Amino acid sequence: MTITINELGIASTITLIICIAIIVIAFICISFRRRAKKRGQLAGPLETTNQHILIATKEEKKMANVQKRKIRWNASNSPGVVGYKIYWAVGKGVNYDSDFAEVGNVTEVILPDEVPSFPVVEGKVELGVVAVDHIGNESDMTKLFGPFAFNAPDAPTGLTVETL
Repeated sequence: MTITINELGIASTITLIICIAIIVIAFICISFRRRAKKRGQLAGPLETTNQHILIATKEEKKMANVQKRKIRWNASNSPGVVGYKIYWAVGKGVNYDSDFAEVGNVTEVILPDEVPSFPVVEGKVELGVVAVDHIGNESDMTKLFGPFAFNAPDAPTGLTVETL
């Protein structure tokens, strides 16, 4: 049985289109809420952080146990500096071919939070900071070499209560 627009009438056709649109929008909203909850984000304006249940991935749980490190440097005295780059090398000397991140016009950074690409490692890491001017020229590199231990110690185990 095929129903044409003439048989339904214009008002009925418009009502049918609106109902289909509402169903599609509801489906999209439900899908969005599910994806947002899986990512650990609030999914709607009525939810508060107290009502929200965070579903953490293994990587998120690992990062929650990471101790943060703040690095600081003195600003460049040169005119035209628009920002800084941090270079790093794990277990070897840092140079301009090393991994890096542009951190903006700041003189301190919290690792790894403000530089997501920074490796969360145990061991020796050499850092280098350069000033960058508006053309992209980089200054000489100021270097720091030292041990990094981002992971907090494991929690104690075997906690018991004894009746005396």
